[in-house]
Amino acid sequence: AHGTALLNSPHVLCVGINAEYMGAVEKGRSVRPGMSVGICGEQGGDPDSAVFLCKLGLSYVSCSPFRVPGARLATAQAAIKVMQEEKK
Repeated sequence: AHGTALLNSPHVLCVGINAEYMGAVEKGRSVRPGMSVGICGEQGGDPDSAVFLCKLGLSYVSCSPFRVPGARLATAQAAIKVMQEEKK
């Protein structure tokens, strides 16, 4: 899709585009606090993207059904990692 950058796979978020995602979430929530924000697509189910998406504070992720079990596990692991980093 136009304006989408991917790395190594159509399922992995590109590090270079992460700032765009962060800016969009911050700007949206600055105008409308508490706004529900999510990502739809296979990137939402990618374990390598889970930590970034968790830190981004998304309200939800959406992916194809066969990726849901892995996405749930990766998201739980990412949440634990983020909490551990915040305690340091």
